[in-house]
Amino acid sequence: MSLSIKQQINLTLKKHLINRWADICCMLLLALAYAVLAKIIIDNFAVHGNFSPIWPPSGLALAALLIGGYRLWPGIAMGVFIANYLAGKSIEANLIFVIGNTCEPLIAVWFLSWKLKDRSRQHIANLEHPVDYLRLGLAAILSISIGTIISIIGLFLINELSQKILTFSMLLWWIANLLGIVISHLFF
Repeated sequence: MSLSIKQQINLTLKKHLINRWADICCMLLLALAYAVLAKIIIDNFAVHGNFSPIWPPSGLALAALLIGGYRLWPGIAMGVFIANYLAGKSIEANLIFVIGNTCEPLIAVWFLSWKLKDRSRQHIANLEHPVDYLRLGLAAILSISIGTIISIIGLFLINELSQKILTFSMLLWWIANLLGIVISHLFF
C-alpha cells in the first residue's frame, strides 16, 4: 500500500521540521557549552581577561563540527558572542572574536573533508588510523593560524592591542588554541 503524494509531502515536511528543531537544539546546547567553558577559562585562567594559556573551547568547537557537521557553526558563533559579552568585551572586539573563533573549526573541517574525500568526518573524529592524528594536527595548525591572524590583526585595527605586544599576543593565542584542540579533543 503506497502513500499518496499528499501524505508523502506531509511526512517529508514533518521529518524536515523535526530535523530542523533538533539542529536548533544542538546549536543552542553547543552555544551554551561553549559560553560556559569560555567563561570558566576567562574567569580563572586569562591574564586580565584577555589571553589564556589554553583555550579548550577551540577543541569543543572542532569536535562539534566533526561530529555534527557544518550546520552547527551558528552555535559556535553564538557561544563566542555570549562568552565575550559576559566578559565585558566591546561589540567590535566581540565581533572579531566571533569571526576568528568561528572560522577556525570551519577551516579545519573543510581541510579534513578535502583531504579525506574517500572517508567521512566521523572517521577522523574517531582517530581510527595513526595518520588521522597527523591530519588532525595539520588541520588544527592551518585553521588556528588563519583564525589567529584574523583575530589579532582585527584587535590591532580597533586599537585593542598595541603594536608592542602584537607578536607576543599572536603567539600566545596560537599556542592556547592549539593546546585547546589537542587536549580537549581527547575528551570530546
